[in-house]
Amino acid sequence: NRLLQVAANVRGRVTAIAVDLGESVRSGAPLLELESVDLGRAREEFLREASALRVATRSHERAKALVAAKAISEGEFQAREGEYFSRRAAAQAAERALHLYGEDDHEIERLRQAVEQNGALPSGDPPHLTLRAPFAGRVIDRKVTPGSLVEALQPLLTLGDLSTVWVIAKVPAAQAAGIKVGQPGRFETVALPGQVALGEVTFV
Repeated sequence: NRLLQVAANVRGRVTAIAVDLGESVRSGAPLLELESVDLGRAREEFLREASALRVATRSHERAKALVAAKAISEGEFQAREGEYFSRRAAAQAAERALHLYGEDDHEIERLRQAVEQNGALPSGDPPHLTLRAPFAGRVIDRKVTPGSLVEALQPLLTLGDLSTVWVIAKVPAAQAAGIKVGQPGRFETVALPGQVALGEVTFV
């Protein structure tokens, strides 16, 4: 029931793979890393909009003090307020774009700190994106290797939670009427001697 094809929302190049086929991973564990030009552009857009919002916020705060002291007209204040709201909306849109690309809150906060310092990404900071496991499971398929060029939404690997699995069984027609939803089941196989799996019928 928990089976996921892991993909990125941006195109890029696979730079590292932290897991191998058949490996068990915990929730939140890194799976692979991408380097993406598109992500780099989205980060730069966020920095531009966040910097513009910072300037507009200061201007808006000054305008509130000035209009209260009647040092500027109401029209001038409304113009600055409109610019502030416009910049805030643009910065929020740029942040949403980063979230859609897969950036986490920690990385976005790091970008905000860069805005507070000098408004630019740290020198030598490549646009890397780390894809993490959304739940604990096992890697049951892997379609890429380091260096692979991938498109957005291209399946990269498959993660499955094998703690609960399906058993699909065929029974003779004469016995089918005796199989009911909710009926307990017991499963054994010669491949796993001495191991018994218990469950119940969920679908006929």
